[in-house]
Amino acid sequence: MSCPDEALGAFPITDANPVGTDPRESAAFALAQAEIDKLTNIHTPSSVEWEKLAQACATVLRDEGKDFNAAVWLLCAWTQTRGLLGLATGIHVVRELLEHFWPSMTPPPSRLRARRNRAAWMLEWLEAKLEDSFTPLTQEQLHSVLEDWDAIDAFWREHDDDGPAFFRLRRRLAQLPVEASAEPAPELPPPTPAMAASAPPMDTPAVDAPSSPNSALATGTPRPQLPLLSPAPAIGAVDSDEAIENAVTGTLATLSPLVEFCLESRTGLPLLFRLTRQMAWLTLEQPPPAQGHSMTTRLPPPPDSEVETLARLQSVGEPLDIVRFCERRLVAYPFWLDLNRVSHAALGRLGESAANAAASLAGEVRQLLARLPVLVELSFANGQPFADGATRSWLQGLNPVASSSTTTAADTIQTVIDQAQQSAANGQLKEALTHLQASLPTAGNGRDRFRLRKAQYELLDRFAPSPQLQVALAGLLRQAQEQRLAHWEPALVQPLLESALGYPSSDATTAWAEQLAALDLSAYWYLCSSKSG
Repeated sequence: MSCPDEALGAFPITDANPVGTDPRESAAFALAQAEIDKLTNIHTPSSVEWEKLAQACATVLRDEGKDFNAAVWLLCAWTQTRGLLGLATGIHVVRELLEHFWPSMTPPPSRLRARRNRAAWMLEWLEAKLEDSFTPLTQEQLHSVLEDWDAIDAFWREHDDDGPAFFRLRRRLAQLPVEASAEPAPELPPPTPAMAASAPPMDTPAVDAPSSPNSALATGTPRPQLPLLSPAPAIGAVDSDEAIENAVTGTLATLSPLVEFCLESRTGLPLLFRLTRQMAWLTLEQPPPAQGHSMTTRLPPPPDSEVETLARLQSVGEPLDIVRFCERRLVAYPFWLDLNRVSHAALGRLGESAANAAASLAGEVRQLLARLPVLVELSFANGQPFADGATRSWLQGLNPVASSSTTTAADTIQTVIDQAQQSAANGQLKEALTHLQASLPTAGNGRDRFRLRKAQYELLDRFAPSPQLQVALAGLLRQAQEQRLAHWEPALVQPLLESALGYPSSDATTAWAEQLAALDLSAYWYLCSSKSG
């Protein structure tokens, strides 16, 4: 049967047996294996014959059996012989092969490690190959490439908790060359005074410096193509509130290419973080309804694969990758407030150059919760909260409680703490911690020094949580015990004891739990109930 190239992934071998048989003993597979082995055999008398490799792999997928190795080799062969069009077709073939034949293709699911290894090999090969020069794609073709790649990433993560890091290559794919638009660019109106005042100076760099020596933003990496924006949709009749809302949503959607461009090349632009949140939240007038007397809504939660990727990125990801992951998902999951906390923390890791971006993000979140404060209490249909415990603590830090006027006048320590909290909320965590540390030598007594150290811990716990903070917490609680602060000033110690219950159980946490129960039994019971629930 004839089969177009782009359909080789989904095309059935036969109607009776769509997946075919194990092709690894066939002549075509052996030929393909022999050609690909030339890449690592230093004694081979000839180089890889890419066209022959492509023909052999196509034969396997069309006539013999659905094999992941053959699909990966075909992708590479087409990229070598056809350029970016071949890459686009190959990625589509891999996507459809995974979606149609994951349970039955070879290598079988019982050999998942073999699949991972082949995918990792493909990523490594493509990372090197894409440094070459290529004929540009059209904007539509690049969009299809990214859509297929995202689908591969999402599908694999749904079926494998320890899959390859497809997201690491996505940034490079988004930077592939694109043809210039055939239509002349429309003339832009002269900037208004407000636009001129808000626009950043052209010679002020945004945060597109690499976060590590191997970052794709390092010198020499091609910059993304300028975005081609779609014209705003015709507004039509706006005879209802819903029609107006739809018109606003449609207009904002046309800015998606601009957002993607900024995420790749101007990641530290403060406007970017206002724009993504306006696209997600501008038309929100009321919270989603909760069911009955509970705080659970009918909204579906983000997929497990997205939640797992977010957790993995926080552990091993580079700050720029984390920011891009979060910002790309805000419109799809506007109530997943954890995305904002994680993006804000990643901007904090980028340092002073991203402080304005972090402040912009925090400002938009404050405005949303000023309008819809109940969002913090709501959860998705499966019980997953819109804001987990770490995010709730972070949100409290974005709006530090101001000291009373009588206290502020006499309590310079509280003034220092308030200033540090505001700095941390604006993305200047390092400066906030330094400010608190510099105030320690001039603190008048042990109580004030304890308050400053407690403030340092609380800022870190809110804006850069880490298991290592348990060491700092243990030191503070030991100091509180030595000074009998729980007896003389329980309000100063109780938040630390409550924080201690969030760490893994140990002899120390058991002792702290006993102290909290003795101090405030209702708070202890509530925290224990929250953990068990």
